[in-house]
Amino acid sequence: MDYWKPQILKHTLKNGKTEYAIHEVYFNSNDEVETWTQDAISDRFKTKKLLKASLIEFINSGKESIVCGDKKYSYSLNNVKFWLEYVEDKTIDYKS
Repeated sequence: MDYWKPQILKHTLKNGKTEYAIHEVYFNSNDEVETWTQDAISDRFKTKKLLKASLIEFINSGKESIVCGDKKYSYSLNNVKFWLEYVEDKTIDYKS
């Protein structure tokens, strides 16, 4: 793996519904996806639009950190700004 970036993954649930969340996605030198984190670093949302809106809302809140994601870790304002830079990239289908 040569680099990583935050990227939205689409989770299809057993009931057929979908959720979108940001994961760390790892790429090789040919810009091909190698793997991603099993756990989402952002909270999960019904749409990509809602996910993006939540990131913008946090950035505009004046808070310096947020607790979110599958593991409920604390992330800084700069982390969330970094995620927002890649929110429009191609969505990847999550496969476990």
